[in-house]
Amino acid sequence: MLKAVESLVLANCKKRVGNHATYFSQNCEVQYFTYFDNIICTVDWMNKTVRLTDAGWDTISTNRAVNDYKRWFSNGRNFAPGIVFEIIDQRPRFKDINFN
Repeated sequence: MLKAVESLVLANCKKRVGNHATYFSQNCEVQYFTYFDNIICTVDWMNKTVRLTDAGWDTISTNRAVNDYKRWFSNGRNFAPGIVFEIIDQRPRFKDINFN
């Protein structure tokens, strides 16, 4: 797992680690995680939902970062025992194939 993920998830303010960053909504209920300034993970702390996306890049490095966030929030022991997040993975599973 990326060391940046732990540092960013535990951040309580805007923070950047290499090409990864995090920032919060105005009311601090939603936390955004970016990779090369593209939002790849959105955490709604009030509703306990995590939305994941590759931001349309579909690259190995982007998917690795997304999977690291998915692993982190799937395993509540990492930072908040007993809290279960609903993981919503919005990455496309198959590319559109046009046979015409």
